[in-house]
Amino acid sequence: MISNRKSSIIRVLKILQPLLNLISVKTSAIKKTSEPNIIFIVGIPRSGTTLSYQIFSNYFQCSYLRNIDNLFYKNFYWTLNKLKKHEVTDYKSNLGFTSGVYGHAEGRSIFKYWLNNDLTESEKFDFNLNKIIEFKGTISSVSSKHNPFIFSYIGNLFIVNKLLALFPNSVVIRLRRNTKDLSRSLEKLHEKNSFFSLKPIGYKNQLSKSNRVKAQFQIKRCEKILFQSKHGRIFDLDYEEICLNTEESLLRFKKFYDNIFNSDLLKRKGIVLPRFIPKKYD
Repeated sequence: MISNRKSSIIRVLKILQPLLNLISVKTSAIKKTSEPNIIFIVGIPRSGTTLSYQIFSNYFQCSYLRNIDNLFYKNFYWTLNKLKKHEVTDYKSNLGFTSGVYGHAEGRSIFKYWLNNDLTESEKFDFNLNKIIEFKGTISSVSSKHNPFIFSYIGNLFIVNKLLALFPNSVVIRLRRNTKDLSRSLEKLHEKNSFFSLKPIGYKNQLSKSNRVKAQFQIKRCEKILFQSKHGRIFDLDYEEICLNTEESLLRFKKFYDNIFNSDLLKRKGIVLPRFIPKKYD
């Protein structure tokens, strides 16, 4: 019954989406140019970005993007400020997607519209300054240094250094996964779907090749981009570590974050983390 009700709500919202996205909701709060506190989770597809997103946003008092925010991507200031429900996740996803109106969303529509950042690598990153200012104002309205906003969008892998420059009060959690397991997991993904979830430069030349070659190409190019930065606001985390030593990893990140921003990253009350078992090829 509850599941059917949720499905009905989502169907109604999708019908209303084109109409509401034509309306640009502007308020004086959006005009503020204060720098938002942001945590960006980045990693190669199948490296644990979605799981880490759910773990971090449930353990710490962070705001995060939900499916309803992404649905109304032009007006997500309104949804974030008026529809404030936090949903405790079941730590499951279907290839990066979590269910429910308030389920964790990557925010592809939001990043594409506000930062002009999609899933395809580009040699040039162009953005609209006015949109950046409004985006900052929106995130500032629901975040602080003690309660940052957390994003996990795989397209951000291509612009890590630019994000750190655009958002000086941000940090990046950079995920790494055992290369063999990552390769096999991506290979399985290509077996299910022939598309590239993240499209590095040159991916079109790989479309006719085997799933193994496509996976290896994607990993090689993405690793080169992701691990070239030595920025001091990047926190490196292994997929196996967040699974096997979950709370220790979270506390290590808290120390890293608090040292940078002279803050006290707050933990949610009553949250008990389950035990996670790293899956080799999933």
